[in-house]
Amino acid sequence: METAEKLSIVFADDHPVFLEGLVSILKDEFNVLATAKDGLELLECLKIHQPNVVLADLRMPNLDGLSAAIQIKSLYPKIEVVIISFSYEQNFEEKLIQAGVSGYWDKNIPLALVIKYIYKINDGERIFHKPGAVPIVYRIATENGIKECKLSGRELEVIALIRKGKTSIQIGDKLFISENTVEGHRKNIFKKLEVKNLQALIEFANLHSI
Repeated sequence: METAEKLSIVFADDHPVFLEGLVSILKDEFNVLATAKDGLELLECLKIHQPNVVLADLRMPNLDGLSAAIQIKSLYPKIEVVIISFSYEQNFEEKLIQAGVSGYWDKNIPLALVIKYIYKINDGERIFHKPGAVPIVYRIATENGIKECKLSGRELEVIALIRKGKTSIQIGDKLFISENTVEGHRKNIFKKLEVKNLQALIEFANLHSI
């Protein structure tokens, strides 16, 4: 493996707009070593770069994600492979598991979960995220005792970016929403979690690895 302070990632996707957007968002969190537009180019990249985790689109020209994953796990068994797709195709689950894939999810899951899942997969977990797995329920301590709090995928994304020190304007730019919409999410998050200041929110995010 290439040694780096951050976890190292290689992305493969034949949709350039999605690929560029994902890299621009995740490059602050991970060390993006290379990108590829199909499975064959991905295998060529891995001759030079051997990351902690590979994220590959399921359906790519020349060599699809599943076929690429089989070769990657044969050639580089220590690399964790995650397959992503615009829609979660249940019939691929068993084939992906047999190929040694560590994760499979659709491209619409929240950014906060993508980051969280990549770390968990690097730690040896296997995560197959089916649609409908969010919102996530957290148990929090309040002045009135323990209560359950549901946070939506968008709220998790906002919290993750607040934790990284982003302003409402910067969060809006990242998530393609208005500053007013971000402020609305912030107010709802503070109300749901019953936190009174930014430091308390960041402590919650750190505690739950958001």
